[in-house]
Amino acid sequence: MSGLSLLGFEAKTVEQIITELQDQQRSTVDGSLNNSATGVLANLNMSIAMQLAQVWELAQEIYDAHDPNSAEGVALDHNGALTGSIRKPAAASVVTLSLTTTATVPAGSVVSDPARPDVRFSTLATAAYAGVSPILVQAQAQTTGPVSAPAASLTKIESPVPGWTAVTNPDAADLGNDVETDEEYRLRREAELSAQGGSTIDGVRADLLKLPGVISVHILENTTDSMDSNALPGHSFECVIRGGDDEEIAETIWLDKPAGIFTAGSTDVTVQDSEGIDHIVSFTRPTAVVINATYDVTVGTPSTYVPLSVRAALIAASNDPASNTYFDIAATVYLVRLLAVGQAVQGVVNFSMDIAEAPSVPPDAVPSVPNYTLSIGPREYATFSGATWSGI
Repeated sequence: MSGLSLLGFEAKTVEQIITELQDQQRSTVDGSLNNSATGVLANLNMSIAMQLAQVWELAQEIYDAHDPNSAEGVALDHNGALTGSIRKPAAASVVTLSLTTTATVPAGSVVSDPARPDVRFSTLATAAYAGVSPILVQAQAQTTGPVSAPAASLTKIESPVPGWTAVTNPDAADLGNDVETDEEYRLRREAELSAQGGSTIDGVRADLLKLPGVISVHILENTTDSMDSNALPGHSFECVIRGGDDEEIAETIWLDKPAGIFTAGSTDVTVQDSEGIDHIVSFTRPTAVVINATYDVTVGTPSTYVPLSVRAALIAASNDPASNTYFDIAATVYLVRLLAVGQAVQGVVNFSMDIAEAPSVPPDAVPSVPNYTLSIGPREYATFSGATWSGI
């Protein structure tokens, strides 16, 4: 049955509307009316039915807009807002630049990657020269999304200033992101709703991940009466967190933690309860484990390979939560997954690679151990930032 019922909403089709018009005309006007396909009345009914069908389609869209599983675009945004889940907007990659200069460099000055001219970053603040050089300043990609900039790749000055002679980025850029798709937004909203419940581990993690700037969260829990193998005291939990503001993190943990349960960690922040009493909330900032890499690339003839694109792809994959190569907190590094990323780069015919935990550097691109894995501790995360690279 068309229309709204206990089973949902079903829009009328053009054929249904024409049939109803014909039945109504025969019963109220003349039972012998000519409704043949070639008649004038049939053409008139068709034009009316097509207009009415558009109204039914609009009604279907309005109905679907109230269902998070079928809503799209702005309608989905409205559904998410009702439960406190806001679509993640697009964000630009951010990097720290080192400017060699004897002059002040104004905000908005542009630098680029000579190997990839479309990769351009603009400084976010004025780099005031006060007799000391180089000067460090933050810069942002001119386009949003995961624009990669490996360490030492931003070396071309696009906005010349007399006295500004060189630029580089000591570390790789922190990747931005595209605007969250409908499907990504829908799945995250469902995960946040299912994880609500405050004092559950999943609930604490979900609430922390909502905070601005929080990149990753890993939670250790000890439900026993004694210290466990992670040096976690009995009846306690420890939140290991990358990114975010200390005060906001501590406040969120305090609001979510069960009464009488100890919060462990190396960072202590004082928060006040509803009665104005001070409490110490602890959590941990993970230690970065720098991964050095030596790789070898064989390219085809003619070559379509862009220099350093393998390096850029590896860095991008290691920073992408959707990738199985993502360097999450406590995540083991699998060499075979890194090899797959390098092999998939355009123009690469064959790719070999070896990795090592800094300060060690692999002597060549031949893996020392087949299917090599690098274990990362529960309070650590792997990173290519600051890595020593060998390879084109």
